[in-house]
Amino acid sequence: MLLGITEDELRRYFDPWIKNAAAVLGMSIPDVYAKMKSVYGGFQFSVGNEETVYNPRSVISFLSNPENGFRNYWRSVSGNTPDVLLKYLQKADNRESLIRLSDSVKDEKNRDNIVAFDEIMAKAEPGQIPMKILLLETGYFTLRSINFPYGRIAVPNEEVSESLSRLSLKAQS
Repeated sequence: MLLGITEDELRRYFDPWIKNAAAVLGMSIPDVYAKMKSVYGGFQFSVGNEETVYNPRSVISFLSNPENGFRNYWRSVSGNTPDVLLKYLQKADNRESLIRLSDSVKDEKNRDNIVAFDEIMAKAEPGQIPMKILLLETGYFTLRSINFPYGRIAVPNEEVSESLSRLSLKAQS
């Protein structure tokens, strides 16, 4: 559980809490698993491995209080928007870049969503990090496999999508 909870771990170790959540919410157990996957799952840290993981803090927060429903725990539990991202968004060009990226990342065929691995690994001065790399590093984007040496950035789940929308709105104001 270093970076996340796999599907197998969720089913093996958390099944009693999932059953409780299903009872509390009046849902079927398969529906709770499916909803958890769409809201809290989808993070991928290794392009060579297709398995995605769930955000452990969000899963635990949800299972601790299922009566609250499928809330967005992503930023509220892990802290607010990282300072480096907030400072970066003070520049108008960076705000525009965020707004364009947050719209384009939803379209999987958009070429702006492709990232070269050497771009991810490249050193950059704090104010010079490409927006998509900064959003990848701060957790708003995750990787999806395509052909090495390239990957596709994507929003991992509903929880992060909502947080990204809030960040985009904040950047516009």
